Amino acid sequence: MAGVEGKLEVKVAHSAQDWRRAKEALGREHGYRPLLAESFSDPESHAGTVYTATNWTQAGTTKGFSQDHSDYYIPNGRPKKLWLKELAPRACELMSARELPEACKGALVTRGGARSPLKNAGLKSLRDALAQVPDPRHPKRLKMPGCDALNDLLAAVEPTAYARAITAWLQANAGVLPRSLALDGKSVGNGRCGMIVTLCRHEDGRPVAMIPASGKKEDCEVSEARALLSFEFYNRHPAKALNLILHARPVL
Repeated sequence: MAGVEGKLEVKVAHSAQDWRRAKEALGREHGYRPLLAESFSDPESHAGTVYTATNWTQAGTTKGFSQDHSDYYIPNGRPKKLWLKELAPRACELMSARELPEACKGALVTRGGARSPLKNAGLKSLRDALAQVPDPRHPKRLKMPGCDALNDLLAAVEPTAYARAITAWLQANAGVLPRSLALDGKSVGNGRCGMIVTLCRHEDGRPVAMIPASGKKEDCEVSEARALLSFEFYNRHPAKALNLILHARPVL
């Protein structure tokens, strides 16, 4: 999947000269010509008159979340107005085209997901199992557009039916699925003595690798787990790395 990366925070420009300078600064910093600018305003603080007066377009509102630490977002109950401004003629049309102009392609990044450890036959059997779960979407509106489409769909699925289908698939494929590891973090002494993040075998719960962590669980568990699975960890602990490779496939 291709995406667009790179942001430059600037004050709301009031003139063509301001915008030209902002675009030049972004081009120097990131190496591509920008097509669209975005900004946010708090409707509880002001109405966004400056944006309207400088030809910004209100595209909608956010859902009202704030970043909490590095991996989580929490609701704040204060949706922001989203404003867009074209920085080039037909910018929205150009961004919707099959290919960006050559001067803008530096913004493209490839975000390939993790490759599934399942072979074609395993993927097909999993698809057939999931097909047994009742589809919560309206038959005339099967598409769920938006970046949260998968989350919205999973939230609407009947959990008992989903669990039953997955359980039946796991039991039917016992012994032939790739081995995997479970990840868990446990506090020691209610967190006073730190925490241990552990990778363990699904089959018998046997620990395969551990790493100490400090701080609150929600603050450090994910980051330490990533370190546990990182290339640097494999270099520092070759014996454990060999054990992981030979006996299990680490997954998060």
